[in-house]
Amino acid sequence: MEQNYILDSDIVEVLALHGLTAVSHRRFPKSGQRQVFEVTFDSDKTSILKFVDVSPYITYDRNEQSAFSVSELEQEKTDEIDAYTKRVIRELKASKKCSILPQLEVLEDYQTYKKGEYHFIYYFETKFEGETLNKSELYRNEQDIDVVVQFLFQMVSQIKVMYDAGYIHRDLTPRNIIYHQGNFKIIDAGLVKSNEEEQLTATGAIIGTKYYMAPEQDRTTSDYNWDFRTDLYAIGLIAIEIFLPMTRYLDTKNKRDMHYVFPLWKSKDASPKSIYIFSKIIARLAIEERARRWADIDELLHELEALTGKEEK
Repeated sequence: MEQNYILDSDIVEVLALHGLTAVSHRRFPKSGQRQVFEVTFDSDKTSILKFVDVSPYITYDRNEQSAFSVSELEQEKTDEIDAYTKRVIRELKASKKCSILPQLEVLEDYQTYKKGEYHFIYYFETKFEGETLNKSELYRNEQDIDVVVQFLFQMVSQIKVMYDAGYIHRDLTPRNIIYHQGNFKIIDAGLVKSNEEEQLTATGAIIGTKYYMAPEQDRTTSDYNWDFRTDLYAIGLIAIEIFLPMTRYLDTKNKRDMHYVFPLWKSKDASPKSIYIFSKIIARLAIEERARRWADIDELLHELEALTGKEEK
């Protein structure tokens, strides 16, 4: 079963279903099961329209290898669609509870869209101004230590908001962060996890984007006790990339080895402030053992807030 792409005609059909008229729409690069469009309405309002593919690809692949009976095939398809749909609902619930995440708009809730054997969930959400971090001018150019501090302070503040609302993101990457005029914002809560919800992640599943995910996300158990330290790991790696662009091209082993990264960091900026930030902040974010990462997020925020105004000695 090949993946299906949402066409311009599908956008027009979906808008018409709700009596909506758009002046234009443009497609963003496809990301996993998500197809994202920026829609500008005739009122000049711009919104983000997301289609999430919840089609039963795994069931169809399994059916080719060992054919199911008709009734078994239908049940397997239904179960797989339901499982994917629950994950989408989880994202939408997280958005409603976390003020920092894009909020639902235009339509009150998610909707379903079917194209033959393909199934999609779609919804509109708030458009944040700016570009994803990986596409931004800030990310393309080398930055100084003060930009790193601002990035960390803003990201940790938002991670705290999510955690206080009962959620962990688990997929923070430069593609899931928006940058605009000095402000960084987390977007795309597709892998958020609440420890209070039913278990939707199978034992042994790999959760997150491999290059940035914390070690505990690699084939963990379904009842794992997640907390904010998983998200701290990713922002530690991204902070290093902002300061040292060459680290984006390192293999995973060297990128995660702080003994390897530190000489590169020091060669760029050996000032007391820079060394302090690496040894006291970065090294306790991007460390593989979760138990050795910052355990008190308020203390971390206090430290970062102080650094935003700290002068070099």
